[in-house]
Amino acid sequence: MAVGDLILAGGLLFTMQDGEEPFFATLAINGGRVREIIPGSVEPGDLDCPPCATVRDARGLYVTPGFVDIHAHDEYEGGGDVVELSLLRQGVTTMLSGNCGSGPLFAD
Repeated sequence: MAVGDLILAGGLLFTMQDGEEPFFATLAINGGRVREIIPGSVEPGDLDCPPCATVRDARGLYVTPGFVDIHAHDEYEGGGDVVELSLLRQGVTTMLSGNCGSGPLFAD
């Protein structure tokens, strides 16, 4: 049984472990953490999951950890969350901005 509140079924998993090739797997996520990795590509309907779980068909998609951008510039963009949404679409879930000393407070 895939135990989790979110199940990502049958995606191509990139673990980012050194030397590990991507492989097809189903991930069971509970409370925002990966709780189980089940190798192999499966039909989402073939999974034995708790009735309260949200099951997403990830076949044909890449499943990766969140990426970190350690040097971003969003301080000049006046459009709200334009830069952040762009980064999220690229898989970046954490970014560090302003670490180069430039930006709107540079004069201060």
